[in-house]
Amino acid sequence: MWKLRILGVVSALASLLAAGPAGAVTIGFSPAVQSGGLGSSLSFDVVVFELDGEIVSSYDLDLIFDVGVLQADEVLFTSALGDPDFGEVLVDFDLGTPGLVDLSALSLLDDADLLALQAGDTVTLAILYFTVVGPGTSSIDFVFDALNVVTGANAAELDLTAVSGSAVPEPSTPSLLAAAGLFAAAVARKRRGRTR
Repeated sequence: MWKLRILGVVSALASLLAAGPAGAVTIGFSPAVQSGGLGSSLSFDVVVFELDGEIVSSYDLDLIFDVGVLQADEVLFTSALGDPDFGEVLVDFDLGTPGLVDLSALSLLDDADLLALQAGDTVTLAILYFTVVGPGTSSIDFVFDALNVVTGANAAELDLTAVSGSAVPEPSTPSLLAAAGLFAAAVARKRRGRTR
């Protein structure tokens, strides 16, 4: 009898280890594109889409961006993996490296509790806050390697498709006024052409 129990435990462990990555999901930003002028604040939600019954149990993410355009100010974690005030999740972030946001969370909840917290196809993991510090456009990209992963049920690594975010320049007031002036001139020219 005890041999059957041991065999059952060994079989269960072997199937967990051989399972490999869970189904493919998408990680990206909401909104995917933000615009702002010099000195303005932008925020991007880090979101996992298309979970289709899967959960997120932990993550370690590195995000890179152009320091000539953006400055990372803060990371705010959601309660999707548990409440840190109640010891349900361990969270950490680092903004000390220019052009890099490093954020991580490890839920201490079991998979059933996480499934209840993350009901639906989309889970917001964190909110990133930036300040526009220069002209131009900056993409915000995920860096995935052996240390930067997202795990799901049974701590299996999720097969991810990453979608970048973008910070784009907001048109300045002088350029908006110039465009409006050109439009007004074109309308006036067209009207003059009709009256002749």
